[in-house]
Amino acid sequence: MIIDTCERGGSTACLELARAQRHGLHGLNENETASLVLLQRACELSPGEGCSSLMAESVLSGQPFLPATTRVFLDERCQEGNAGACRSLGVMLDGGHSGAVDAAAAYAAFRRACELGSEGGCVHKATSQLLGIGAEKDEVSARAVLQGLCSEGTQSACEALKGIYIPTSEFILTTPGPDRETLGRIGRMLRTLGEPVIRVQVRLCVDVDGSARIDLGKGTGIAEADAALIEALLALPYVHPTRGGTPVHSCLKYKLNFRMQ
Repeated sequence: MIIDTCERGGSTACLELARAQRHGLHGLNENETASLVLLQRACELSPGEGCSSLMAESVLSGQPFLPATTRVFLDERCQEGNAGACRSLGVMLDGGHSGAVDAAAAYAAFRRACELGSEGGCVHKATSQLLGIGAEKDEVSARAVLQGLCSEGTQSACEALKGIYIPTSEFILTTPGPDRETLGRIGRMLRTLGEPVIRVQVRLCVDVDGSARIDLGKGTGIAEADAALIEALLALPYVHPTRGGTPVHSCLKYKLNFRMQ
């Protein structure tokens, strides 16, 4: 039934179901194996978003190395002109998900993704040039590209100019949220607001030394609930992204919806 729902709903449905299966949400039992199966299908349906989520989830599951078939699949889709596949291939090679880190091959994939119109690919390409990882260091050209993308509204480019590398949004899907007990405690505080749904937006940033910071973009409206949420988010396990094997300052954006029964 779950696989059928995944097939009918496409990659987005597969990603949502994979996260639910991974963390035991929406009445499903926790099942890492089933989650990875759903993510593998999401990868096949959406080489960009789906494959990025598959890589992140694999790391969280303690299985950072993906089957060789995944790299072959992405390479073929990339050669066919799929920008998302090229970007995912670059992330795979940059993070060492196919074995050893291959920064030069990752840069080539990011460059191809950028040529095919992927903004994310262009940010990765420019960041590689900015850091001199897998490509000749060229801060002037890299900053010019990032400034152009930033002015057009690409937030990850703006952050890259500040020395921050923001993982693609798929990392949000594969990072566990606060535990149910904590969410229940916060939910009980929020019932006094009388709203059917309370939407919260936060950003968690982790520096290269491991120190973390929470920026509350849109809180709950109750100071005690906000404090409890921040404490819970700071306690979460966090997969620290790297570039060329080197940890970088990074941020995750969270959007949480509290539904009042």
